[in-house]
Amino acid sequence: MLNDWRFQLLDAWVKKDIELRGFCYAASAIPMLPKDTLQSMLATLPSVGDLVAEQRISSSTREATAALTTTVHACQADAMALKATGIAIATGSLIIAVILWMWQPLVAIFAVPLLPLLRKWITRRRLKTLREETFTAQQQPDFDHNKYAELTASLPCRIVGREKQRLLDSYAAGPIGSSTACSAPPG
Repeated sequence: MLNDWRFQLLDAWVKKDIELRGFCYAASAIPMLPKDTLQSMLATLPSVGDLVAEQRISSSTREATAALTTTVHACQADAMALKATGIAIATGSLIIAVILWMWQPLVAIFAVPLLPLLRKWITRRRLKTLREETFTAQQQPDFDHNKYAELTASLPCRIVGREKQRLLDSYAAGPIGSSTACSAPPG
């Protein structure tokens, strides 16, 4: 649900239908919303600075920022989902084996080591899409490399940190090409 909320909000931000700074102020002013939960949700959005500075951010820079933000959090959600799946498989297999007093359900535990491989594959697909979206945005005349780096600097990029750095470094070297190696950092 959080990913959907963030995606819809960032989509409106890219279209300049909403300004994140104003949204954050307005949402924070609603006393019925749980303060800590709300602040945690808002922290998953790019830090845009003041309202005037935010309004000067070009659409193409917003597109690339939204793409990176969405990818970072999608990779984190994938990791959590696959960990929960692994725990469910292992626990379920053990419980069924004990209840039925059979060893065959334990065979399912051998699927658990495949989950990190699945995660790497999913991450690589997401990063490939991210590179393509960022490349497209970068080709626009109004794209601001420095603003993009500034907007994405505060993102929690534990999952795609190296890829984000490659994207930022590639701006200094020229356009991002398809030769950029895709790696799924550990974690």
